[in-house]
Amino acid sequence: MNYVALRRQIYQHEISQLLAAIRDFGLFIAAVCYQLIIPMFLILPIFMGGQIAEADTSTTQRLFHQSVYLLLSFTLLKIQAKAITGGSYQYYLTSIPASVGQKVYSHIKLCLIGGNLVLLSPLVLCFFMPNLAVIVSTRHLIFFTLMVLLISQTAILRTNPPIISLAITPLLSYFAIRYYPDLQSNALTLAWLIIMVIEFCFVDKVKFNSRGRQLTHYNQMLLLFMRHRRANVVGRSFGVVTIMALFYYYLLQRPDFDLPLAHYIIASPIAIFVGSYQFEIERFRNQYRYYRSTFPLSNQFYRLNETLPLALLSLLTLSLGGYFLHWGLELMLIELILISATAWGVRSWGRFYFIANITATGIIIALLN
Repeated sequence: MNYVALRRQIYQHEISQLLAAIRDFGLFIAAVCYQLIIPMFLILPIFMGGQIAEADTSTTQRLFHQSVYLLLSFTLLKIQAKAITGGSYQYYLTSIPASVGQKVYSHIKLCLIGGNLVLLSPLVLCFFMPNLAVIVSTRHLIFFTLMVLLISQTAILRTNPPIISLAITPLLSYFAIRYYPDLQSNALTLAWLIIMVIEFCFVDKVKFNSRGRQLTHYNQMLLLFMRHRRANVVGRSFGVVTIMALFYYYLLQRPDFDLPLAHYIIASPIAIFVGSYQFEIERFRNQYRYYRSTFPLSNQFYRLNETLPLALLSLLTLSLGGYFLHWGLELMLIELILISATAWGVRSWGRFYFIANITATGIIIALLN
């Protein structure tokens, strides 16, 4: 077996391990979302790429489409980063006498397989530009294509997420457009690309021989445990982004749909993904129960510390929902109730945890109607 075929086999094995890692909430995806996820990933990149490439698209709309597209690209590639780089087999791969060309070809091939239409759509749009005049008029698309390629490599080759590129820059750009309506998309996209390049150069690279670190607090141990379970951490983030993208895609197909009811419906699957974080806390508690028993600390202390990560994640979800989906105080409270119901379902019913969420959602909708 040559080097390229070996990398492909490693990728397939890691993806199968990844699918097994998300089996805890995979049943919910299969039951509710499978009919929408496939067309969403087929149509949404093409639709959003077309909106970004269209010269008549307003600067604000283009900024929104670019932000969602980059976030979707990052999460899709980040969840597959270990499979693409062969992280678990790095020491073995470095011992194989493969040429630089083989390594680069394997990396590009696996990136395209992992990114599929999300990476291919802007590349195809750039490739089929008919003449120089079209290229000049839609040069923002070329900048955006470079941004998609760069964010994909950031997801694969860097450890920390590019917060400046994915969060701070879009927000600052949005406020800049509000106060300077004549701001051109070309200049804005080029500035965004430059910021992304700078951040890519300074974000920590992936290291496969990291040393252990001394821990002084119980919370550090819990957070480090969650951080190292990248498939679950990034998988849940990807799930939230996927659900929001599905919501956006569905509203495009049904503009006459009752918008308030749609917000209540979308709150339930988001709570599923956030509340299912309780699985990680339960695993941590079971794995280190003997270690915890050596400390003269009460169970209330451990319970309080173990709820902090989920509480912080819930707060972040509510903030994003309020900003991007325009949730009001009532809907934020409902989302918090659904997250709590999901976490309780994890502790009480295990893999059938989503029953508590669905039951609570039905009761809330019945009471509101």
